[in-house]
Amino acid sequence: MKDYPYGSQSEKESKDIVIPVKLFDLGSSINWRLSEYDPESKVAFGYVTGFYYDEWGSVSLEELESLDLAIEFAGIGKIGGTPRVELDLYFKPTKFPDLPFNKDNSG
Repeated sequence: MKDYPYGSQSEKESKDIVIPVKLFDLGSSINWRLSEYDPESKVAFGYVTGFYYDEWGSVSLEELESLDLAIEFAGIGKIGGTPRVELDLYFKPTKFPDLPFNKDNSG
């Protein structure tokens, strides 16, 4: 994300915004398509899908890193600790309008 510092794409029209990174939550349908990143604050900006509304916004990568898939069993306690949010290694940088959820599948 070094080529996309925080704020570098904020003045662009959505058709010109490049999404270089995709993160996904193993425990839900939430995906973060990140367009900008500040390494000092570890805050990224991008488009999130999978919540009630899809929207542009900021996200703390430290917060996402703290999420895990630990399972709690009665009498045993917590087992696990597998990271819950992962980097999609197969995602290629894509312009925002070319992302799959922007396709018109009506006909």
